[in-house]
Amino acid sequence: MPATHSDIELKILSEYRHLLKECKDISSPEEMQNIRIAFKMVNEACKKTPKKMGEYTIFHALSIARIVAKEVGLGGINVIVALLHEFVDDQEFSINSITQKFGTKVAEITIGLNKISGIKTEKTSSQAENLRS
Repeated sequence: MPATHSDIELKILSEYRHLLKECKDISSPEEMQNIRIAFKMVNEACKKTPKKMGEYTIFHALSIARIVAKEVGLGGINVIVALLHEFVDDQEFSINSITQKFGTKVAEITIGLNKISGIKTEKTSSQAENLRS
């Protein structure tokens, strides 16, 4: 039986609460507030286009953010970047709006992460082309 809308909302809320717990010890109060703001932005954006390649986009964003917080321990700024980066790629948020809401550091790291992601994609695409030839 497919998950209902309320089941999905409950799972999103659960993942978000886990993220907040994982960020508590590695983030300042200001970063925690910005994590909440970033989550709200991403969650709203996901309601417009909820799925990407069969997965609810919000779960991907939360998963990456939790890895950054729990497994890598990079801190609040990087958790914010992890939440937002996919949506800058998709043109949902502009770097300008990210700079205004979260500051230059978050915007610069987001730009850098997207450049790194682009390099991987370009390399993968060229490797796929070589296999086809």
